[in-house]
Amino acid sequence: MRLFHAVPLLGVVIVASVYASILAALFAIRGLRREFDRLEPVHADPLEAVPSSAVRIVGNVATHVPPIAIGVTWVWLLLVGRY
Repeated sequence: MRLFHAVPLLGVVIVASVYASILAALFAIRGLRREFDRLEPVHADPLEAVPSSAVRIVGNVATHVPPIAIGVTWVWLLLVGRY
């Protein structure tokens, strides 16, 4: 019976740590961009190749939705799972 509680709990911990590393990478990229802009104020922005900010938002969905969906599933299994 303890295993039935341990597996979803372990899943939540793993998903949370993976999502934390994804967020850390995004913050690091943002910091690098700001530092580059500070050092080189006039430069060709490689993000100008992306048509709009909506395209970037849709691209970020793939980064955020899977860990959140998997985490919610593990929490649901942990809280309401019938063993």
